[in-house]
Amino acid sequence: MSDALQELIAVVAKLRDPDGGCPWDLEQTHQSLVPYVLEEAHEVADAIRYGDDAHLKEELGDLLLQVVLHAQIAQEAQRFDLEAIARGISEKLIRRHPHVFSNAVAQDSAAVKETWEAIKASEKGEAPPSASPLSDRLARKVRGQPALAGAMTISKKAAKADAPVFIVTPEEAEENEKEGTKGEKTWVFKAKNVRDFAFATSRKFIWDAVVHDVNGRDVWAMSYYPNEGEPLWSRYSTRSIEHTLDIYSRYTFDYPYPVAQSVNTWESGGMEYPMITFNGYRPDPPKAKDTSDIADYPADLEGQYSRRIKYGLIGVIIHEIGHIYFPMVVNSDERQWTWMDEGLNTFLEYMAELEWDEQFPAFADHNNVLDYIPTYM
Repeated sequence: MSDALQELIAVVAKLRDPDGGCPWDLEQTHQSLVPYVLEEAHEVADAIRYGDDAHLKEELGDLLLQVVLHAQIAQEAQRFDLEAIARGISEKLIRRHPHVFSNAVAQDSAAVKETWEAIKASEKGEAPPSASPLSDRLARKVRGQPALAGAMTISKKAAKADAPVFIVTPEEAEENEKEGTKGEKTWVFKAKNVRDFAFATSRKFIWDAVVHDVNGRDVWAMSYYPNEGEPLWSRYSTRSIEHTLDIYSRYTFDYPYPVAQSVNTWESGGMEYPMITFNGYRPDPPKAKDTSDIADYPADLEGQYSRRIKYGLIGVIIHEIGHIYFPMVVNSDERQWTWMDEGLNTFLEYMAELEWDEQFPAFADHNNVLDYIPTYM
């Protein structure tokens, strides 16, 4: 170990010495130092972006101090020391670079990343990474990050996924609901060129999302719902948003906003605002024992959902996301020009429903409007 590093270790040890050390340093714990670790990491990033070598050297020193200080605190409790930290990271680098330290081959950086993640997963006893919901690993990755950094991590994961990923898992939503809060927050929203505005928040919410390609442009498709909405909502809500964006953008114009959201609210029906919709339907056990009423789930009916509920949810989400096109974007007075709102939207909804499923019961229990009309004549 270099003389300079040995000197830093000795200085920190002296600061933490109960006999003549610094009162402030002696009070610190791993937990109390968390804000300083984050602050120093951000200052390093800032120095890389905007500073010179002298600035970067100073900020890296401040960050190194945090590492040595945490190592000293752990060493005092006889848990680990700086040497163990250094040995651990060296061993990890050797394990995860078999193309350098062993006989493996990596053709490019993409192959290196794939190998790294596979080895990392095997070390933790996990299955290799996939495009399935990443809730557990994602939660571990994001939990210690500041909000903005966490959002960036989530966006990278969601952008690579072929299916929605959990940002807030069902288990986390359940724990959040138990905790409760007496605190208050003031949220300030600003938006230009919108005809209306809405937002939703609840400790009960599960949150899933995926980045969806709309003709070469990324759009976040996201859903928020309580555990009472499961397993229906995680299966169909965000997928319904994606499907609507595809069909409406094909037949009309590209979705212009960066996000499209579906929020579970009431028993049935829906309401639209720019970029966000509120939709009903939650699972109900099929009302008859006839298994023809079961959607996707055989055998045990308890806590599942009927065909009516499944297609009701998909249909209302298509309809309300469609209303973001008409009349939220193509603005009109829907009370005067109903065809510009419900007329166009209902026709496009019908097109989208048939592309979802040729037997989609778009008109009550009928999938053809000609079969439906006689029922109310």
